[in-house]
Amino acid sequence: MKSPSRHPLLPLLLLSLPLVHSAGCSGGGGSSAYSATDSAGVRIIETRQLTWEAGEEWSVSPEPLLEIGERDGEDPYQFFQLAGGLRLPDGRIVVLNSGSTQIRIFSGDGRFLTEFGGQGDGPEEFRAVSAVKYLGGDTLLIWDVGRPGFSLFNLSGDFIGSQRLTPPGTERFSTVHPLADDRLLLTTYASLLTEFAGQGVGIHRDRAPLLVASLDGDALDTIGVFPSVETMIMEFGGTTGIGAPPFLKSTYFGVGNGSVYVGTAENLEVSVLDTKGDLKALFRYPDIDLSVQ
Repeated sequence: MKSPSRHPLLPLLLLSLPLVHSAGCSGGGGSSAYSATDSAGVRIIETRQLTWEAGEEWSVSPEPLLEIGERDGEDPYQFFQLAGGLRLPDGRIVVLNSGSTQIRIFSGDGRFLTEFGGQGDGPEEFRAVSAVKYLGGDTLLIWDVGRPGFSLFNLSGDFIGSQRLTPPGTERFSTVHPLADDRLLLTTYASLLTEFAGQGVGIHRDRAPLLVASLDGDALDTIGVFPSVETMIMEFGGTTGIGAPPFLKSTYFGVGNGSVYVGTAENLEVSVLDTKGDLKALFRYPDIDLSVQ
């Protein structure tokens, strides 16, 4: 696993937010790079040009700071289908190895420390792990998309508990983002794979709810409904098939500073919501043609 020396490259949609923030700071000095307005209590920031000079762009070092993994070595250093990872505040590194449905923890210098999990239906096992999140203190949350829900472990690999969740409609859970108030933001997706509904040939994009749940799994509250991932109906020799279109659009979510950030890829825009779903701000780069020519 390679670790970049500077900020990692994120999806362009999520990069829009820090990009606009930089433009806003510059604009405070009299630049016309951005405009800021208020509409019904919603702050709207629009930027129309880059504000950094050549050579100041974010970049990734060509050489890693750390590599974990060996072509021929001990099992803990052999990875298959990595599904995610994170660096803990104390420098330890958590790796989600979905091929073995295991979570492995390494020291800050890459030494293997412990692992837990495994394939199965037991309380400390998983069907299909897809995300690992740090909840603070000594707690990790592991998202199991195979039997939708999550399990909690401490950093020594000891099992704390688990919750299974059921989406309110025909949608399916996608992933989870911890919120600062001990709740979870749950993303869902709807597509032709979850509800065919007899649409015709072409590209389709249904809508799916964004949910908030408590760690005990008691409540699922909808805070908004957003466009989901695009899917496509095709015909081949009289046979109908369903697949992903090229350059498909999807919706991206992030959390931070008590807010939820949403980008639908319909335009270069990020919406900022509170955890009740109320719109707080919009960050835009207007008049940009996102179509593929």
